[in-house]
Amino acid sequence: MDQILLDQEHDPTDSTLQQMEFYKASEIEEVTNVLTTMAKEKSRVSDALHGERNSAYFHTTIKMRQARAQITEIKNREGTFLTQQDHIKGFIVEEYQEKYKH
Repeated sequence: MDQILLDQEHDPTDSTLQQMEFYKASEIEEVTNVLTTMAKEKSRVSDALHGERNSAYFHTTIKMRQARAQITEIKNREGTFLTQQDHIKGFIVEEYQEKYKH
């Protein structure tokens, strides 16, 4: 490829050199794709044999997401803040039952 590029510097209008460059670039891209695929497959096999390397990271991110999604306090109709989970759950259930009575 280097030689083709050097030859093109001397004669940039040579269509044969342009075609050769195109074919070489295509070959390089194909080899790169094969190597990338092989690396991904090797990584999957390694992870399957040795366990997922990122499991602690993903576990932590899920725990953080759950913590953010949790209702830690809510204000009831009397203006009192409820902070205990069983009180919060009870309040929410009561409110929905009241709202959707038939």
